Amino acid sequence: MKLKTLRNIFIGVGALFALARLLAAETNDDSLGFGNTPLCHSHPTFITFDPPGSTFISASAITPAGVIIGSYLDASGMTHGFLRTPGGAFTTVDVPGSALTTPTDITPSGVIIGWYCDTADCLNRSNPAGFLRTADGTFTTFSAPAGGLIPWL
Repeated sequence: MKLKTLRNIFIGVGALFALARLLAAETNDDSLGFGNTPLCHSHPTFITFDPPGSTFISASAITPAGVIIGSYLDASGMTHGFLRTPGGAFTTVDVPGSALTTPTDITPSGVIIGWYCDTADCLNRSNPAGFLRTADGTFTTFSAPAGGLIPWL
């Protein structure tokens, strides 16, 4: 009987300790002596943004560091690519000579891939071409092999 009582006391103290730890998880004043590290992470933050001159945007990828890429329409209806840094700075990512550029993915080191068209109506009559943009802004373009397609949606 004494063993069962001791076990219940031990479990009760453990439950109280766990409850106190949970209640103190969001405090940083160390009032209960549990340190400054919460048991759970804070809730995510939502940031809205628009590239300068855009009327519609579509984000397509984000790196672990928070760099976001995607595409946007300007007031004339042209589609451009963009890169947004975690600090909020924008860089336009357009293949030179293109009428439409859509970045689709980015590596943690900043290499961007996507597709582009050299004429505004290329989606109606041909397969778009692909591109790779290095972190320093150098573009390499390519076309799909004969009979192949570059996925664009």
